[in-house]
Amino acid sequence: MLGYLRYKSRDNARTPMQWEDSENAGFSTGKPWIMINPNYHDFNAKEQVGMDVGLMDADWEGAVGYYPD
Repeated sequence: MLGYLRYKSRDNARTPMQWEDSENAGFSTGKPWIMINPNYHDFNAKEQVGMDVGLMDADWEGAVGYYPD
């Protein structure tokens, strides 16, 4: 049963938020229960701040305003 639940769990499709390039990607000072993506040194929120194409600086107001009320 546990094998089936592990197989069907959404945790297989997710990784913790990669905040920075420090240990555990800045997600936790403890041991995360699911694997941190090994690319967190290159791809993380701290690296994207100030980038013209970074997700952290996206025009979210414009994107939200795109949808009608």
